[in-house]
Amino acid sequence: MHDMAEHTSSLISIIGVLVSVVGFLVWRSLVRIETKLDENCAVQTRCQKELPEKYATKDELREHKHEFKDWKEGRDELWGAINHHTHDEKGRVIR
Repeated sequence: MHDMAEHTSSLISIIGVLVSVVGFLVWRSLVRIETKLDENCAVQTRCQKELPEKYATKDELREHKHEFKDWKEGRDELWGAINHHTHDEKGRVIR
């Protein structure tokens, strides 16, 4: 009986150490995840703040519609070139 009690206490000590190691590793992983989430949130917030500076609003586009007329014509030509062309034997584009 006495021998079984010694083994039980040793086994409980080993299990306690292993649980502590696993707990530490889980805690470290959670800290890393939290850090990455904070970084992601900061990047997303910064991106949201910069978007109005990078892109024109619909009102601005309507206001300057006459300036974009030539651009639309060029876009239609480009769209046609991309979607309506063939290739020769060497792979070169033929319009």
